Amino acid sequence: MIKTSNSKISAVKLLSKLLKPILGFKTPLVILSIFFKIPYYNKKYFSNVNEKRIKGTSKTFLPIISAFYELAKLIGDQKAREVVTQFLFAHSLNVQRDWYLRTKIPNRSWEEFHTNHEYAMNYGIIKNNVHDKIIRDQNTYKFNMVKCSFHEVFSLAEIGWLTEPMCKSDEIVFNEYSNEMKFHRGGGTADTLGRGGDRCVFIFERVNSKSID
Repeated sequence: MIKTSNSKISAVKLLSKLLKPILGFKTPLVILSIFFKIPYYNKKYFSNVNEKRIKGTSKTFLPIISAFYELAKLIGDQKAREVVTQFLFAHSLNVQRDWYLRTKIPNRSWEEFHTNHEYAMNYGIIKNNVHDKIIRDQNTYKFNMVKCSFHEVFSLAEIGWLTEPMCKSDEIVFNEYSNEMKFHRGGGTADTLGRGGDRCVFIFERVNSKSID
């Protein structure tokens, strides 16, 4: 997830929209309390973390960690889980679409997608993830993510299950990019760390031979 000032604003609006049917007029105050409690959850779950990449990622996700635990006090664990899962899935879709789908469809290309994706892996929030060797040829681009800082952060906060909506977001947005590209995880069930696997599988295939010149 790439963090921008606009995405912060959109995130608050989205959370407010999800909470209003449940909390009504209390929604603004609850959202304020979520942000107020961020230092508490930072100290509780990350005070002993020294690894820079985990520290960096935790700053991005502390608001949703706080949201889950504060909402659980008010509406119960199950309902809080439903809300934060729905929120993170929708927000991940918004942020990834802003990043990967900003170019108009006729101008999207295999090369542009992987240039943007590698930039995000090197300089964006996903720079804190660790992947093995990228294998590529004219029609295939694949690698395994062996450490996902999102999953590590959520697991440290005892809500590792919250990673899975971001796995789903990848699968939707990458396959929206172009009908000349197909993204999949290889067909396994535990195909990401968030789904209980030992790695996250990323396989991109070029499916339209006309795009190869």
